[in-house]
Amino acid sequence: MSEAVDNEKRNFDPYAIPMDGKFNVADGFLFEADEQWKWFERLRNEAPVHFCEESEYGPYWSVTKFEDIMHVDKNHGIYSSEGGITIVDQDEDFPLPMFIAMDPPTHDVQRKTVSPVVAPMNLAKMEGLIRERVCTILDGLPVGEEFDWVNRVSIELTTQMLATLFDFPFEDRAKLTRWSDLATADENSDIVETEEQRREELMECLESISVDFGKNELVSREMISYRCWLTANPRRICWSVQLSIWATLFCSSLVATTQLGILSPVVFSR
Repeated sequence: MSEAVDNEKRNFDPYAIPMDGKFNVADGFLFEADEQWKWFERLRNEAPVHFCEESEYGPYWSVTKFEDIMHVDKNHGIYSSEGGITIVDQDEDFPLPMFIAMDPPTHDVQRKTVSPVVAPMNLAKMEGLIRERVCTILDGLPVGEEFDWVNRVSIELTTQMLATLFDFPFEDRAKLTRWSDLATADENSDIVETEEQRREELMECLESISVDFGKNELVSREMISYRCWLTANPRRICWSVQLSIWATLFCSSLVATTQLGILSPVVFSR
């Protein structure tokens, strides 16, 4: 996009256009330029439940008031998370199910299974290791020059802890980050060039991580109940369900290690 077009979109007033089916708050540039606030403000004031007929993602609904959002979030019988929770629909021939995009009771079964794995009491058992890794990473940062905090600290520390939780080969931990990025990537994301490449790498993920999630006692113990559920539902044991199990635990662990690990430079003193 040219600089002239950038400036034009950056200074555009959302109140200058009709509030109709072409009012599109999902334009990625708005978020890149931090220009989305007035667009959401107008939606909340004039059309808190709005249908956009045309966008690069196809038609979609916007719900922008807190009470309405909570109504949608809590009423699973009316509004479903199945099929995806993003503005982009999942491919029907290559679904990637995960518990945050499932409805009860399946969502509840998976959430109940993974929650104890990343509970504060269990993660506290790894406090010494986390402290050691935080200090090592921070001590290795350059002094007096700019560096990428996300890559050097946030991603590195989180991925190290995920590799430990999964009993995943430590030297291959970058694959965990790669697979996480692939889960939501498309041809326009600069992560993959084609959908075929994305699928091949995700299948490598499935082959690399077994349903038993390695030999880590913390993870394996908490997965027993879900393996029992799979045994009782043999028709549901397929590649997509296995990938779902991994994605469920991965996402939960990612949140927990981010909360405990990435904040550690602030709360941990030497």
